Amino acid sequence: SGQGNLAVSAYGSMHKYILSAGEKRMVDNGHLVAWTSSMKYKMKLASARAGIVGSMTSGEGLHCEFEGPGVIYVQSHKASVGGSEGRPRSGSSSSGGQGPLGACIGLCTAVTVLVLTLGIMGAIISGALDFDGVP
Repeated sequence: SGQGNLAVSAYGSMHKYILSAGEKRMVDNGHLVAWTSSMKYKMKLASARAGIVGSMTSGEGLHCEFEGPGVIYVQSHKASVGGSEGRPRSGSSSSGGQGPLGACIGLCTAVTVLVLTLGIMGAIISGALDFDGVP
């Protein structure tokens, strides 16, 4: 807080939304630039009906729901994570170019392998499996 000049940079155009008391606005968190500190806000899934997996695999992720009174500044473009400044990425993502669905499948595969490995090791340690052929 304080008074003075402030320089702000954003991707694309910057838009100012003035919310009156009780007015609500959903904003993609990748487009947020600034907002009035006294505003109430909640993080929500972008595709709440699709659940966590549906929201994350759709590429939408999270949104912020702001409630007025206050001011929100948003940018018209998202910053590209891992991309070149000012140029759109061609199908690549921070997960090695797989996109959100590929990253989700990779994570699920890794978790499955880990659970199976730990289960087998636990069975060996507890004596449920024995390598001499006698259970």
